[in-house]
Amino acid sequence: MLISKFNKLIHNKLVWAIFAVIISLSMVGAFAPTRGRRVRKTNINSAGSLFGEEISRQQFNIASLFNRGFQPRTANNELEKKQMDEEVWQRLAILQLAKQMNISVSDRELNENIQRDPSFTVNGAFNKQRYKQLIEQQMRVRVSTFEEYLRQELIIRKMSAMVTQSIWVSPSEIERSVARLTDLFTVQIADLPYSNSVSNVDASDEEIREFYDEHTDTFEIPEMRNVKYVEWPISNYLAKVSVADETIQEYYDDNLEEFASTDTNGTVTYAAYEDVTNSIRSDISWHKAIGEASESAMAFYDDISEIDYGKDVNITKIAAKRGCTVKTTAFFIKGGDVEGLNAGDSFTSAAFVLNADEPENSYSSTIVAEDAIYLLEANETKSAYIPPFKDVKKDVKEYADSLAKSTAFNEKSTAVREQLAAAAATSSDITKLAKKLKLTVKTPKPFSIYEESLEDESISAIAPAILGLNKSEISEAIPTATGISVVYVVDRQPGDFALAESLKPDVARSIQSSRMRAHFATWAKGVLADARETETE
Repeated sequence: MLISKFNKLIHNKLVWAIFAVIISLSMVGAFAPTRGRRVRKTNINSAGSLFGEEISRQQFNIASLFNRGFQPRTANNELEKKQMDEEVWQRLAILQLAKQMNISVSDRELNENIQRDPSFTVNGAFNKQRYKQLIEQQMRVRVSTFEEYLRQELIIRKMSAMVTQSIWVSPSEIERSVARLTDLFTVQIADLPYSNSVSNVDASDEEIREFYDEHTDTFEIPEMRNVKYVEWPISNYLAKVSVADETIQEYYDDNLEEFASTDTNGTVTYAAYEDVTNSIRSDISWHKAIGEASESAMAFYDDISEIDYGKDVNITKIAAKRGCTVKTTAFFIKGGDVEGLNAGDSFTSAAFVLNADEPENSYSSTIVAEDAIYLLEANETKSAYIPPFKDVKKDVKEYADSLAKSTAFNEKSTAVREQLAAAAATSSDITKLAKKLKLTVKTPKPFSIYEESLEDESISAIAPAILGLNKSEISEAIPTATGISVVYVVDRQPGDFALAESLKPDVARSIQSSRMRAHFATWAKGVLADARETETE
């Protein structure tokens, strides 16, 4: 019984969202390092200093990569970049402090964590080959780099546990949180649909022009480029490769787990060698063909590299010598598709770093895409520009009409909610006024948020808005997929006592976990502030 309730709790996204609303965080600094003044020495390769020790640019860049979990940097503006850099400095400061406190992770701890990760298992057992394959081929990092990243993550986890171990959640807070999940609500829900309310609302000519003037960037046509390219289709090289039967047998033997399947009884069986021979041959042939195509592309690239520095690069001449065809793409935007090619993001990303005015940067390295190898040369660029109003008036009108409808609906929603609130103050039933206002009214059976939120989407939508409401109170306007809802709490009574008691341990842990994250974040800022307290020579 308790296990099923716990499962329901941890899979209930609404419940987790509720914790974010109801938990009040109090921040207390703890385990702050002793303040002191140290001398900082810097050089041209220094990114900064922490606790008087120099941090090189390489250290900072590696820490940045680790902090992003090996994902690309995605800062969209200077403020986001500054915030990301600050997180990296916090990470470095925490690791420095951990070193001062002799907190580390042994090789045994590291290996145990790796071997427990289900991503690296085959048929329930850790598989070293799969581990290496996932790290090097999918994450595209060295195993040693990944293991250093994981070691640092485990150290930070230890520091987090140390800092947050004293966090306490009071019984009264747990009581309030559980009550909000288990109390029985009786409500009336008044719905105001969007479409019927603003169907006749359109923007005036003046509003359309005003929208364009205030949002010109919205209509900007981004920079576009086309490039010249040579391609080496991988399929063209399949006829040049052969795969010996011994190679197929060796692959089958070395990767037997790839051909395993487990039935409902847990019995593991392996596909017969004869049944997978063609599939293995095809895969190995394709990889060999990639190698052959890459060799041709690299030979072409070598020819470019032999051109004297400073001279114009012209791939057309090299292509003619090597019997290749030079093609030109249609114009495309960065991150967009290239018409007629299945080239992927690596193709467009490479195209947008080419510079036709710098011979050494006017061509790309070889690019391995799904179906072919490519080499690019800069060609034409269309700069980003904002088209005149007359050219985009139709698009501007669509935006302006949408804004006008949204503004009108918000004004009507506010008026409707105020009228319903006035009615709720003098009556225990809002249905009469709601019908007069042509609102649809629903009266669901009494419910608790915990019991009903998973099964009933309408309850999920209103739950956060009614958590803090008592009997005879009315909610603010709640956005829905079709308009807004306003909820009147007819009654609120304590829920099932046994259910409430069973949820207390899980709710306490959830509150503590949320508080721990925020507490650790505040502490990390304090550690960094202390680490930066240095003197310069």
